[in-house]
Amino acid sequence: MPLPPPPINDQPGSFTWLEWYRQLRNYISTSGSVPWYIINFTGSNLTDLATREHQALQGVQGGTAGEKYHLTLAQHTDLTDGNDSTLHYHATDRDSANFTGTNWTDLVDGSSTTLHYHASDRDSANFTGTNWTDLTDGGATTLHKHSHNGMDGLQGGTTSEYYHFTNVQYTDILAGNFNSIGIGSAATTYELEIKKATARILVSPTTTTNQAWINFKNTGGDFYIGRDNSTGSGFGVGGYASILYSTGAYPVVIFANGTKVLAVEKDKTIALQGATSQAGSGITFPTSVFTSTDSNTLDDYEEGIVSGITITCGTSGTVTLDTSYDSLSYVKIGSLCHVQGRLVVLSVSSPVGYFSFPLPFTAASTTEDSDYSTGVIKVSVTNAANGSDFTLNVAGGGTVAVSQLCNTTTFANTAANELKAGSLIYVSLTYRTA
Repeated sequence: MPLPPPPINDQPGSFTWLEWYRQLRNYISTSGSVPWYIINFTGSNLTDLATREHQALQGVQGGTAGEKYHLTLAQHTDLTDGNDSTLHYHATDRDSANFTGTNWTDLVDGSSTTLHYHASDRDSANFTGTNWTDLTDGGATTLHKHSHNGMDGLQGGTTSEYYHFTNVQYTDILAGNFNSIGIGSAATTYELEIKKATARILVSPTTTTNQAWINFKNTGGDFYIGRDNSTGSGFGVGGYASILYSTGAYPVVIFANGTKVLAVEKDKTIALQGATSQAGSGITFPTSVFTSTDSNTLDDYEEGIVSGITITCGTSGTVTLDTSYDSLSYVKIGSLCHVQGRLVVLSVSSPVGYFSFPLPFTAASTTEDSDYSTGVIKVSVTNAANGSDFTLNVAGGGTVAVSQLCNTTTFANTAANELKAGSLIYVSLTYRTA
């Protein structure tokens, strides 16, 4: 009678368990062991172990990382050709790996048992008999090293060919030591030369809203040419602004035809051709005026004082000014000049006629009488005339301003007659210069 299975569904210590242990003790005491066939395998996996055949084991096929794969008998026979105990390359797999019987025979030259390079494949692989002889040095039977410098066609030179470098060139390229770069032709003078029918340079960020610029740098600072980003945060001047930006305390100078035409300096004025930049903000014009013939061009600016003014009498006599009050100031903007100030008479000697004083610049001379100018002059402390009776005029092409009296219906050349010691002459005159 076989040993029944353990009563696993009963409580330990129950009568059923005690009875099962009693039967187990009797088998062991009688036989010394429990025979395999005695065990009742009902409800367990022990039946699988009882068979004990390799092909009946579970999980034989593997399938995850690190597991072994098992072969079927047919697969093992195919790989070992039945009676061979080692894996090897054989007919069926040669053909399935694109080596047909013909291919295989061709590679081993029929009777040879090892693969080798032979005539038919040398020629078909772009190694002709001549090429092959060259690579093997004629009598050699194996490929071996040749001097790279001794090979043909190293220089390339036509479309789609490769160029080879000398050791010096190769070292320079790896180290970034480019003494000069030529685009279109070899560089002859400068470190970078572009010589083409149309030569262009593009500097463009891959993110098109970012800034793009070129930086020129030395111990004097950085100088940028470029365009700011979309928000203007790069240079802080506004979105997409075009930029000329210098960090050093040195001028930014523009030359045309070899002549300096504009200079911008830190904390100074913008200086035009021939001028020297001054402290402060503004535009500095040269001392020598480069007069423009264009009516829309502002070509000059000047501020100044005319000192040592002299009064000239139209007919006779003299008028002497107090040297502490003998200056007039002027501002010249383009061709327009404004003169102003006060003169004080120190003494006179029988003055007769009109009186005049010099202009800082010669008056313009235009067509008809379009070049005449009239200013305002007031004189106090006179002999008899009213202060408002004095006039002030500039004739075209003139170098002086002339004062007359006009206390009737016509001008009278008697203005000098009214001057005396202590006379005060107030002037405000605007005229066009030559």
